[in-house]
Amino acid sequence: MKLVELFDKSVPWQEAFHASYQSEYEFTVEGVGEYYVAITIDTDSGEGVWTLEFTRKRDDDQWSHDIMDTGGKQLQVFSTVLDIVRHFIRKRQGEVDYINFTASEPSRIKLYRRMAQKLGSSYVENTKSYGNEFTVKI
Repeated sequence: MKLVELFDKSVPWQEAFHASYQSEYEFTVEGVGEYYVAITIDTDSGEGVWTLEFTRKRDDDQWSHDIMDTGGKQLQVFSTVLDIVRHFIRKRQGEVDYINFTASEPSRIKLYRRMAQKLGSSYVENTKSYGNEFTVKI
């Protein structure tokens, strides 16, 4: 089975906030915890460019970008994020040209690429001095 086929195991999620400049979503992976996804317009990059960020609530109630401590449920997390991105693109049709993904960990880059492939989009790689980032053309 290919890794991209495994992105079909999302968990239920809900939209927590919606405004012209941002949409926020929440979901819980059983046995792992709560997740928060924000897709925000990137005012520095121009119209039609959005940035995706997601975090996990740790045991100490702090939010962390370290989502890898998931008890083997990483694919559920990434599948749910992919489902949210699809919803976001449909809901914001005509407003979204690009989505920026930033990989705080090098191991995420491969997964983000596979998420982009699963969306059926082409992507352009960019390396910035503050980390690894790539952009999905919608």
